[in-house]
Amino acid sequence: MERRSLPWKDSPLHLVFSLLCAVYALAFAATPVIADVAKRTPGWLQSMRPQIGVPPEARSLFAASAPSLIATWALGGLYLSLGPSLALSLLKSDSYLAGAGVIVALMGAVAVAATLVRAADARVIVIRASLVLVVGVGITELSVALGSAIGLYAGSVLAGLGFGPAFSAVFRSLAPLAPPDKRAGLLAAIFIVVYLAFSVPAFIAGVAVTHYGLRDTTYVYGIVVMTLATMTAVAVWRRRSQPLRPPSQQGQGSPIARSRRR
Repeated sequence: MERRSLPWKDSPLHLVFSLLCAVYALAFAATPVIADVAKRTPGWLQSMRPQIGVPPEARSLFAASAPSLIATWALGGLYLSLGPSLALSLLKSDSYLAGAGVIVALMGAVAVAATLVRAADARVIVIRASLVLVVGVGITELSVALGSAIGLYAGSVLAGLGFGPAFSAVFRSLAPLAPPDKRAGLLAAIFIVVYLAFSVPAFIAGVAVTHYGLRDTTYVYGIVVMTLATMTAVAVWRRRSQPLRPPSQQGQGSPIARSRRR
């Protein structure tokens, strides 16, 4: 009797996309029953026009935080594109599960850390998380040089502990600086930086691997990421005495401010 193999064993690289399609279909089907908290106004077609811009109140901090945004998401792009190959080369294995483990180590730590520090002071978190990211990437680089797979996974976890809080804290520090009608444009600008950082450096690294090898590319990539994260830590630390909100928005939540509005 002929034994039939399981579907995911025949096409392990295709199964993930089938699962994603199924999840997206379920999410699309559930959209009509989700409550819409946004106020409906006339002119919906015009509202679909993209708005991109950084308000003057947020430009200084945006410029200071941009290197961290680039560093964190460039690191994510590196792990998702070359991380499994790097892990398998150190482990001397061809297991897809072992290769995926390095992504789980990074992204799992990202989710956990971002949740744990969501209520902490945003600027303090940006500084500390950027420095944690530097240490994590440094350990990863050293582990690659020493050929230590365990060090690679440990460095990935530590880098993730910096990645998640740094990104979420940048969001929380920038959003209050934008007036409500300018906030969508600010978030769009943030995501443009994020997705360019997520894709372009990974593409460059993929090309570099074919010319300089996986390890040398990883060393250079990691040094750039650590430099960018350090730049943000220093720049935000220098701004630590400045208020998170612009003068026009300070005190809006106080009883005095509410009584004046009445």
